[in-house]
Amino acid sequence: MKTLLRAVATAVLLATAMVPATAADKLLSRDGLASDAVRLETQFKAAATKPAELEPLRKAGEAALAKRDFAGAEQIYGRAIALAPKDWSLWTAYAAAAAQVDVADYSARWKLRSAAHAAAYAGYRLATTPKDEATALTTLAGTYVRSEDNREALAILRVALKTGENPQARAEYERLRPEFGFKIADYKVDSDAASPRACFTFSDDLKTSGKFDYAPFVAVSGLATPAITVEARQICVDGLEHGKRYGIVLRAGLPSTVGEDLTKAADYDIYVRDRSPQVRFTGRNYVLPRSGQEGLPVVTVNTPSVEIRVHRIGDRSLAPTLRGETFLKSLDGRQAKKIAEEDGRLMWTGTLAVASELNKDTVTAFPVLEAVGRLEPGIYVMTAKLPGTSAKDENGDEADAYESRATQWFLVSDLGLTAFSGENGIDVVVRSLGDAKPVAEAEIRLLAKNNDILATKKTDATGRATFEAGLTRGSGGAAPGVVVAGDGKGDYGFLDLAQAAFDLGDRGVKGRAVPKGLDAFVATERGVYRTGETVDVTALLRDTRGVAVPNLPLTLVAQRPDGVEYRRQAVADQGDGGRAWSLALISGLQTGTWRIRAYADPKQPPIGETSFLVADYVPERIDVTLTTPKPRLAAGEPAVVEVQADHLYGAPGAELDLRGDVAVSLADDTPIPGLAGYTVGLDDESFEAVSKELEELGTTDAKGHARLTVEIPPAVSTRPLQAKIDVAVAESGGRAVERVITLPILPAGPVIAVKPLFDAGALAAGSKAEFDVVSTLPDGTRREAKGVTWQLLEVTTRHQWFNSDGRWDFEAIKTTRRIADGRIDLATSGPARLAVPVDWGSYRLDLRSADGAIHTSKTFAVGWAGSDKADAPDVLDVALDKTAYGRGESVQVRVKPRFAGTATVAIVTDKVEAMKVVEVGNDGATVAFPVDPAWGAGAHALAIAHRPLDVQAHRQPGRAVGVAWFAVEPTAHRLQVGLAVPEMIRPRGTLKIPVKIQGAAAGETARVVVAAVDVGILNLTRYETPDPDGWFFGQRLLATDLRDLYGYLIDGMQGTRGKITAGGDGGADMGAAPPREAPFSRYSGVVEVGADGTAEIAFDVPAFNGTVRVMAMAWTKTRVGHGARDVVVRDAVVIQPTVPRFLALGDRSTLTLALDNVDGPAGDYRVDLDVRGPLVIPAEAFSAKATLAAKGRGVITVPVTAAGLGPTSIAVRLTGGGIDATQTVSLAVQPPTREVHRRTVKPLAPGASLTVGPELLADYLPGTGAVSVSASTWSALEVPALLRELDRYPYGCTEQVVSRALPLLYVNKLAAESRLALDSAIDERIRAAIDRVLTRQDANGSFGLWGVGGEDLWLDSYVVDFLTRARERGFAVPPKAFDLALDRLRNHVVNTTEPKPADGPDLAYAIYDLARNGRPVMGDLRYLTDQKIDVFPSPLSRAQLAAGLALLGDRNRAEPVFRGALERLAAIAGQRMWRADYGSPLRDGAAVMTLMAESGRPPIDWAKAGEAVEKARDAQRYTSTQEQAWMVLAAAATPKDAERQKIAVDDGVAPEDKAGSYYRTFRGEELEAHAVTVANKGETAARVVVTTAGAPIGQDPPASFGYQVERTFHKADGTKVDPSRVRQTDRLVVVLKVTEAKAEAARIVLVDRLPAGFEIADPKLVDGGEVQAFSWLEGSVVPVRSEFLDDRFVAAFDREASQSAFFNVAYAIRAVTPGRYVLPPAVVEDMYRPERFGRTGFGTVEVTPAK
Repeated sequence: MKTLLRAVATAVLLATAMVPATAADKLLSRDGLASDAVRLETQFKAAATKPAELEPLRKAGEAALAKRDFAGAEQIYGRAIALAPKDWSLWTAYAAAAAQVDVADYSARWKLRSAAHAAAYAGYRLATTPKDEATALTTLAGTYVRSEDNREALAILRVALKTGENPQARAEYERLRPEFGFKIADYKVDSDAASPRACFTFSDDLKTSGKFDYAPFVAVSGLATPAITVEARQICVDGLEHGKRYGIVLRAGLPSTVGEDLTKAADYDIYVRDRSPQVRFTGRNYVLPRSGQEGLPVVTVNTPSVEIRVHRIGDRSLAPTLRGETFLKSLDGRQAKKIAEEDGRLMWTGTLAVASELNKDTVTAFPVLEAVGRLEPGIYVMTAKLPGTSAKDENGDEADAYESRATQWFLVSDLGLTAFSGENGIDVVVRSLGDAKPVAEAEIRLLAKNNDILATKKTDATGRATFEAGLTRGSGGAAPGVVVAGDGKGDYGFLDLAQAAFDLGDRGVKGRAVPKGLDAFVATERGVYRTGETVDVTALLRDTRGVAVPNLPLTLVAQRPDGVEYRRQAVADQGDGGRAWSLALISGLQTGTWRIRAYADPKQPPIGETSFLVADYVPERIDVTLTTPKPRLAAGEPAVVEVQADHLYGAPGAELDLRGDVAVSLADDTPIPGLAGYTVGLDDESFEAVSKELEELGTTDAKGHARLTVEIPPAVSTRPLQAKIDVAVAESGGRAVERVITLPILPAGPVIAVKPLFDAGALAAGSKAEFDVVSTLPDGTRREAKGVTWQLLEVTTRHQWFNSDGRWDFEAIKTTRRIADGRIDLATSGPARLAVPVDWGSYRLDLRSADGAIHTSKTFAVGWAGSDKADAPDVLDVALDKTAYGRGESVQVRVKPRFAGTATVAIVTDKVEAMKVVEVGNDGATVAFPVDPAWGAGAHALAIAHRPLDVQAHRQPGRAVGVAWFAVEPTAHRLQVGLAVPEMIRPRGTLKIPVKIQGAAAGETARVVVAAVDVGILNLTRYETPDPDGWFFGQRLLATDLRDLYGYLIDGMQGTRGKITAGGDGGADMGAAPPREAPFSRYSGVVEVGADGTAEIAFDVPAFNGTVRVMAMAWTKTRVGHGARDVVVRDAVVIQPTVPRFLALGDRSTLTLALDNVDGPAGDYRVDLDVRGPLVIPAEAFSAKATLAAKGRGVITVPVTAAGLGPTSIAVRLTGGGIDATQTVSLAVQPPTREVHRRTVKPLAPGASLTVGPELLADYLPGTGAVSVSASTWSALEVPALLRELDRYPYGCTEQVVSRALPLLYVNKLAAESRLALDSAIDERIRAAIDRVLTRQDANGSFGLWGVGGEDLWLDSYVVDFLTRARERGFAVPPKAFDLALDRLRNHVVNTTEPKPADGPDLAYAIYDLARNGRPVMGDLRYLTDQKIDVFPSPLSRAQLAAGLALLGDRNRAEPVFRGALERLAAIAGQRMWRADYGSPLRDGAAVMTLMAESGRPPIDWAKAGEAVEKARDAQRYTSTQEQAWMVLAAAATPKDAERQKIAVDDGVAPEDKAGSYYRTFRGEELEAHAVTVANKGETAARVVVTTAGAPIGQDPPASFGYQVERTFHKADGTKVDPSRVRQTDRLVVVLKVTEAKAEAARIVLVDRLPAGFEIADPKLVDGGEVQAFSWLEGSVVPVRSEFLDDRFVAAFDREASQSAFFNVAYAIRAVTPGRYVLPPAVVEDMYRPERFGRTGFGTVEVTPAK
């Protein structure tokens, strides 16, 4: 290998010319190595501190290699790469050297090997000729050989030889391939299966996709056409027989997926031995019917007998046994011994003789009654093992005591038990298993979980016993646990009430769960809001019968998407349990799904809830529906989609453009009718979604209709597929409304389908896996399929470690072993059933048609523990003559089972209300129940048909269950709500809503709430009118659980009775400003209806064209109702203006005016524009004439240019034909560039002056510039500039919220006096900050950076510091939340016994906060400062300890600790690295200065900190929010330091002389009016800092300082798009790729501002907004927070040093408005080291009209 690297190095040295890299695609791609190469280049550049020239370094490197000085060469080439990082030969030479450096230290050696991998890969990526690429790849392969990863080396050499022939690569490839190439790794023979097979495992994957045939490569002596099955790395030969020998040859040339074939033939001589002796039982069932049974079935293979032991656990230990870990599970010898010695006793031991046929399964019935005799009450357990004398261990126990044994739990009984368990009691029904007749006079005992007898009852003539509610409402150990039955004649049985109840969802049981106690209906008036809007909430409080609960406060809690509580309000009853609550959403709140939960008792679970979205939405103006004539597509068939578009103001959406795309993906369920719950195809088969854009869809016709024929992209999979068709209909202005229709795709031919008869995770070791199997045609027609082969395979996964991209990882290698197999015939009459015993592990059931053409598989897992869920009962047909019944009527229940027997029919609410037993023949039976109003609003008719045991037919007892729901007196619970609104009104008036309530009971008062909301808002979330009557009185889930033991019956008719011989032993602010047009959303609050049932509500109607949905909810004490009517609001001639949501300065866009003469006369109309703000339109466009026919339409487009900054509005007035209507649209023009700050420090000697004039703002856009002047002793404490930077910081994590608000506590007075141009509402901003951070507090007192809670104690302490200071200044902080935060800090301090340096910053800040709040921490403080001061390495942590001591009065001990803080400050000067405490030398210096001054230290002490601050600030161009906040605090804490300073300022308006520090901010317009002169009138020199801020005129070029960001635009299929010119309505996917050159932990934020003509497709609102479905997106990471806003996409990430240098994030946009727009740069930055950032360049995009 060293020879190879030396040869390659020589070749590299000959290629010294540096050539530019090309963008050609490379054959080898390794993202991990590319990441490492980026980081390695950064290291080289950072280490290159000495000047050097390239050519001398190159020659020195060559000389070092020639002398075999690999360590020296590695160093030299690293320096050379820093000078010429694009020279491939330098990278490759470095790799050759680094790979050969031998060092003893493992860690150092690993780093060198990783560097060699990365460098060689970098050389390969930079190489531009095939020859050079092959050389670099050969070097890369050599580095992996040195790392002993020969498999990876071989794969790379294969690529090298494909790239270009290289002698060194060829020689090394031929050397490595025999040992490490594609080969046979192992083989095994599955001889224990009924159909044995031989399997060969390979080192690499085989070709399993497609139709590749491996049969020609496999030869078997004795088999002319062997059956071959191929899996990922395994070929199996089927059709072998036990006891025979075979010769199997795998021929040379057998191919793999890695480009290699089997180099030579492999010859195996294989003997298939007989099956190993085995014994097992048939499943987990435990009830053996008393009559007609041969005994307990025992399954054996190749053994003449088995050893049997039978134990009994008595009745008094029944409940603990059922709750234990072993019931219905396999026992080992130790557990069986424990039962014999402690829990029960050994009843019988001996041998069962069995008939044995070689290699066949034999079923023998163990005659339990003959062996044991009379069975006593309790549960029995039988274990079986193969014969033979067991060895004993040193304790005298059997050596195999810990091995699992075949186990059968059982009891023998004729009592078939069924239990109905509800909130109001338990009913038990007893039927004979033999004849299905009711068993009367049976004694039923109800046992608690602790085995206490709760009650004893006798069954009546119908076999029913009822236990009242008072006996069944115990909790814990007193809760009902078991029903035990006895007939007084020795028969005994029990039913476990803890087993899972039947899921009857497939029988029409639906609705919400039945409430317990109180019930609340909660609704909002719409489904989506912007921040800054108000959510109007209605809540109704009722009992479980729907009757109002008056005068009880209801606590409503609003929760954010991250689960944090936002608001909590106890809302008083406003009449008969109803109430209204208005929830204001402050600006900048988190977007996503919010929830409102209702609590009657805040300490108990909620009794009602609703949800809504917070998002930057724009109301839709078109209603779009998609339909299809065929609900399913045949394979290869195009989809026909009917599109209907209508303007929401009532006119058809005629001539509107259509765009769309289609994607084929995996479907969740099979589309074949009748196969719900079945698996079709290979359930572990991978599939990559296929998508394409739909071109030239045309437009809608005059009626708003279009018929689309969509060709579905071809896709092949055995699994169910679906086509997702996304259609966008664009209004005239370009804004599109999207709708999606999903169509299942039927398979091309017949299928085999399998359904597991168990839930996932429900199987335990030793249980039986049962499946139903059918075969159908694609249309669902059942078909016969003879000779379907099945096999159960045990899937074993081993993990193979490998080194890839310089990192150790592992891949899962899966192999299979056949456990069981056979053949079944599938009929059309019903499913065939498979039942296979399984042990712990992973399995796959494979099924193939006889010709092998159809293949289906189902994977599942078996655990040590499973659920005790019984088999679901068969479906019983139950029908009612009506769906609702009134008083005096009878419910007619028609029952028609598929067998004759006895049926039990019950009316069930939260208890069994009535029950009847009837005999049912083949024609069924009808049972009548008189309606009882006490049943409430509805009930379920539940029927159980019991089938008797049939000995002759060998058929076990069975049952079928059916259910149907019906309403009871629906008119007695519902109010009729009439809304007499007109169908159409004109805007700019009043919408009067006469409400008529009918159906109220005599003496009851009705109340109503009414809302009127734009349907365009409601459609965004598919909002449905609130339905309180459906909530309180609609169908609900079955309130009574049903259980029985029929699913646990043992089939004792199997096998022949065996001969027994007895014997043996006993014993889981990013906000943008909302648009200026308020949404049409009105809410009345609670209104009392008059005695005549009427009320009138009036809402104002703005200049609005669309549809308003008027919705009402009404209620009285006993009844509720709702109603809704749509009202069209429109002008006679509708004018709809469309502009972008915002513009950037310089943008040229389009104002589109869509005219629709819906009701006006034909003729000429005039359109006049009134433009307010910095928009420019051509003079001739201010007035235009439009000639409209009756029902005619027209479009006027007006070019607009953003010529200035600020808010703007356009009033569009249409006159003519007696019409005068005005519509106004508003938007803001914002700077295309981000605000920048430029700082200049100027010394001002006594008597000197300087002038601040408008020329300082010449480089900024007019209206954005400001000049801050700061004159003080310390130039770094430039208060006005710092406050402006904090005020403008756009993000909203908790640290930034606090950093923006904390300084305002101290400078509000200063800001007012010095006119710092801050927002005047400072107190409101502080209160809002308090509210915001408290919404991020978790229940444990912690605060999250972006969401709820976390593990960042320093952040917790920072928030507590802010809240403490706010309280000290009179701001209200909720005591409970504040105490919770302090308790968290206290608990951390008290429980940190051995702090480490990493704990120091957190611990010090927590102690400081506790001391400031008077908490007892003096003992901890003294101990830490005296004994553990070294664990506090940061200056801030030491200053906080000292300040805490000073606060508690120990100033003597504080002084040396403060000195230590100053010493640490000097020690870290110049350091700039990531810190968990958000810190830096500048931040620490300002904080030390603040704390020393606040603690009363003299200026001479904290002046040293001030000097450190000055030096650090002068060395930095950028500052973080932490640094800015603490510098303002330092200025506020040291006001007396500048008292001798005297500054005179002449601004031309109000000259002033000021003693002390001077801070002032001047707007651009102030300086234009008069330049400002600042003079030093004092006796000491002053330092004046002049900071200009604003949006620069020039556009910054791309930049990369620690980060690089790349932005690309793509179509839905991944094709790259040039964004400079796109068509209106185009949908694009924006991909942002960030490269982080240096591996550092960081908290970063990525902001991509949109060009104005585009809009983000928010995935919460737009069906086409999801990007996860695009298979071509790779490397995407999930941000900790993301926002989809009007003008930008924002994502925040927490980065770790160990992560890849690359990460991607993507989102979808749509081109909306034609025009030419600025494309702002995408920017990524480290929030706490802002000098680390990256940005793309500016650009220009043009959106062309769709037509």
